[in-house]
Amino acid sequence: MPRIIAICGAKRSGKDVLAEHLVRKYNYERVAFAEPLKHAIKTLFNFDDDQVGIGEDKGTGKKDVVDERWGITPRAALQFFGTEVMQDKIQDLLPDVKRNFFANTLKNYIKTRMDANKEQRFVISDLRFIHEYEMLFSIPKIRKDDIAIIRVIRPDTSFLRISNPCDAVAAAAASSTSVASIAHKSEQEYINIPYDIILFNNDTIDAYIEKFDKIISV
Repeated sequence: MPRIIAICGAKRSGKDVLAEHLVRKYNYERVAFAEPLKHAIKTLFNFDDDQVGIGEDKGTGKKDVVDERWGITPRAALQFFGTEVMQDKIQDLLPDVKRNFFANTLKNYIKTRMDANKEQRFVISDLRFIHEYEMLFSIPKIRKDDIAIIRVIRPDTSFLRISNPCDAVAAAAASSTSVASIAHKSEQEYINIPYDIILFNNDTIDAYIEKFDKIISV
């Protein structure tokens, strides 16, 4: 089994379900680039765990439900602070960090955990950006063969790159979410990430998990 498995795919495609399966069956430790962000946004906006996706594994959260106090969805807050603020604007304050604030945070955590336990394996449930992908290969003592990138595709949530407003409207209608959320680069850049395994989630959860187990055991 790979030391690090990173999962990418459209929202609601089944990334969290797969990550939790790796924790339960294969004793992986689940980590996420956005974990510190979720806790920060929860505090700043007084959201609950379901709104920011803390602990979710079946897509039952409320990230796409407008919070009446703010007039926005929690996902919009997560996307804005996670990308426009903590990847883009933060460079005005910390230019050497570039887009890598959360990537470096996770890298340092994984390195520390691996130093303490050389057998520890990790599943990253929210690979979204190219710079996050590149970070994985800069972790000390991790070889290319130690990493597996899985792209999850679920037909009703996985869309081609949004190149014009009409595409965004159609995608949003199909997934009962906002145009801005679908078109945001945090939901688009993963398409350019190289992957080792493509996993289709087009049946029941049990069938989806069984399909993964067969692939990973080869």
